Amino acid sequence: MSINSKRPFIKKTVGSQFVNFNIPELPNDFDMTKWSAETSKHDTVKNIGISENQESTAVTGSGKVYTTVNQRSLTQIAVEVLAFDKTTVSKMRAEKEVNGLNMSGRPGTRPYFAYGYIEHFDGDNIRYVWYPKCQLAANTKDIADQGDSFSEQNDTLTLNAYAFNNEGDDHFYLDSEMENWPEGLTEEMFFAKPFVDIEDLNIEGA
Repeated sequence: MSINSKRPFIKKTVGSQFVNFNIPELPNDFDMTKWSAETSKHDTVKNIGISENQESTAVTGSGKVYTTVNQRSLTQIAVEVLAFDKTTVSKMRAEKEVNGLNMSGRPGTRPYFAYGYIEHFDGDNIRYVWYPKCQLAANTKDIADQGDSFSEQNDTLTLNAYAFNNEGDDHFYLDSEMENWPEGLTEEMFFAKPFVDIEDLNIEGA
């Protein structure tokens, strides 16, 4: 037996983020095959924090632990941004526009959308990530006086990410450090829309 010493690349920075709204035929439904014709790209990310919540339940029998059942309950994504496109946030919040006036705060089901982002690593390595089934859970903003010098006034959006298939997966990604990275893959190919099979990327040899 041998020992293989691993030296993974470290993170350098977060890159762009992407949003594409799901457009199912029925209201409040979700269809992995139906997406907006255009993905919006946002280059204002300061920080992305991801919390994967999982519950473990011990199943006992005859006074002993027979097995442990692990169940993923929810993934939350906290996105701190310098700014966010107002029309995109309004759509996430399910706001209603009446003759140019935006009506906000009403209860209702918010639409599903796909949220994606890029991670940059040393050595020009990169990771592309899609969370296909998200909803806006909360958005927090503080407005302060500018004072004598400029300071950033960032907003935070909290997204709930749900499973998009029967297996319970809530995201997928491609990483250039891993063997499955398709040669010729570009940002435009991966983030044009969420997909269910790598063949949808239309990359020769993938």
